[in-house]
Amino acid sequence: MKSNIKPDYHYYLKTASNPSVSPDGSSVAATVQETAKGSVEPTSDIWVYNTGEANEDRQLTRTGTAAKPTWSTDGSQLLFLDEDSDGTKQIFRMDVARSDAEQVTSANANIDAYAWSPDGTKLAYRGLVLGPDELAISGAPENTPRIRVARRIRYQQDGVGWRGDSFYHLFVMDTATGVVTQITDGEGDDGPPVWSPDGSQIAYITDAVDERETRSHTELRVCGFDGSDNESWSDGLFMTESIAWSPDGTQIAVSGSPNPAEAGGYGLTAQSYIYILEPENAPRVITEDSVRPHANGTGFPVTADSPPIQWDSNGITFGADSKGQSFVCRVDPETGELLKVGGERAITEISFSSGGDDIATIMTDTGSFSAIEIFSAESMESRWKSSINSDFFSSHEVASLEKFTFERAGMDVGVRVW
Repeated sequence: MKSNIKPDYHYYLKTASNPSVSPDGSSVAATVQETAKGSVEPTSDIWVYNTGEANEDRQLTRTGTAAKPTWSTDGSQLLFLDEDSDGTKQIFRMDVARSDAEQVTSANANIDAYAWSPDGTKLAYRGLVLGPDELAISGAPENTPRIRVARRIRYQQDGVGWRGDSFYHLFVMDTATGVVTQITDGEGDDGPPVWSPDGSQIAYITDAVDERETRSHTELRVCGFDGSDNESWSDGLFMTESIAWSPDGTQIAVSGSPNPAEAGGYGLTAQSYIYILEPENAPRVITEDSVRPHANGTGFPVTADSPPIQWDSNGITFGADSKGQSFVCRVDPETGELLKVGGERAITEISFSSGGDDIATIMTDTGSFSAIEIFSAESMESRWKSSINSDFFSSHEVASLEKFTFERAGMDVGVRVW
């Protein structure tokens, strides 16, 4: 007999995030977060799930602090973020066959996003560069007085805490030699790096603009992998977020908004659109307000978690909301023709395999929570789904969903009731 869901349900439910499909599509790695009964602090570790018939789920890490796995181009290794012995977030590498991890970076402050170059010879990442006050107390004994001076309006950030004069910038590491080069600087945060198809350039979002302290204006900038030839591609837009290069590397698709009224607050918290950007041309919008591309939702302009989008021969694929439902969407960059797949579920994350053949989502509906679902990028059809909480839902009653529409003031109003 099934039991009702009780207030302590969060001790039994796991949350999946950061799905990463292996290059051959046979496995998907994800961050799995759970809270032990009686604890108030969740733990997170890396799991790998087999997408074939065999049920060979494996927990790869057991530190309780690992997150954001990404496969190497040949599928033999996983990169992920975890804490070093000092509690600083670094990039680690694991041989999947042996499940042994080694630390790749030795930054003096947290790293929170990274990306392999297309040929796997370089690693670009976003790391915190400490300001003078923060650097002075870094590594000091616990009883050292923490003297902090607020010199700017945005001296702290919800969910992060004190920022002071520290900013997130981009670095590139040669994977053969370990040599690291900082490729951006200045007063402002730079978003996660996105490599061009040929690996010669890196695109990123930045809020290093004149009005940074009072407005959430951001730019899309492009530079060489060594930081050279840095230029803005987003003139005419107030805010940009997600990034996808065109297959030939001459254009970039972004989610963005042309003015503060539509962007809403700090971050793309209201309406956004998909734009095509290229040097010396005005941004070209290709979606309408019938869909709202997913945004990071944190209320801050530049974070480590901009929702990915992909541009390939099939079109531009992205996650979006429409009329209270979530979809995987694809838009033709020339005609604007839109295809929507999904509905009847809430899609909280989307990612793309390195080869571009698969689309991974984290989704929730009335019968599951934080399930991983994989779509074929070509057909846009679901090919695999796994719920990490299937045992819980098999023994607990869940709500049913009813939908109906009524008319008011000449408009149809859709309602969903659980």
